[in-house]
Amino acid sequence: MLLLSVLQYVISVFPERNHDHPHVETGWGGGGDISGFGAEPSSVCLLSQEDCSGKQSACGGGSSQILYPSRLKIHAAKIALNSGKEHLSIPGKVCRARHLKNPCHSNCKRCQHPRLTVAERQVILDHFWSLKSHERQWRFISNAVSASRPKRKFAAAGSKGEKSCSREYFLAINGKKRKVCKTMFKNTLSICDSWIDSALSHVPMGLPDLRGKRNKQGSMS
Repeated sequence: MLLLSVLQYVISVFPERNHDHPHVETGWGGGGDISGFGAEPSSVCLLSQEDCSGKQSACGGGSSQILYPSRLKIHAAKIALNSGKEHLSIPGKVCRARHLKNPCHSNCKRCQHPRLTVAERQVILDHFWSLKSHERQWRFISNAVSASRPKRKFAAAGSKGEKSCSREYFLAINGKKRKVCKTMFKNTLSICDSWIDSALSHVPMGLPDLRGKRNKQGSMS
């Protein structure tokens, strides 16, 4: 009799797991914490189906994911960050939305004519940030940048200022690529130099985006 009472109590405290939502999972098994930090279990998913769908979604893939209440704020900030939208960072800083920056000079010799219009640049910007994935954005940049050996070198071989490669930048509109300068490329996509360097160092080597996913090792005292 006592054993039956205990079993009824356990069943009432620990209900069955909910499998109606493909991204909802209670307990500690399954997809793991996408931000790489420890968290508490939850059975609530506040992300939209659009943000949760796809193998490269902000949730971390097509497999089942555990969404913890303590991580929902981080998930929402990450989605907004990868989408280029204005959002509030975890420390509470307002991060402005990505927007078109000033193009290069109208007489720029590196940009193919006719030059991209403001409307065409806006279309490219919107498409780039609609990818909502840092790895896909890296692939976009890698496909748009052509690296080759420099034709001329002005620094001595082995010196610090030696140029290792030359880069050409392209932006496509209506399926046609147009050569642009580095300033036009960066200001159209609203990115900085580190984006380009990271894309060219990760994509050819097949390296994934491991930001925030590395295990933190405790320091030895």
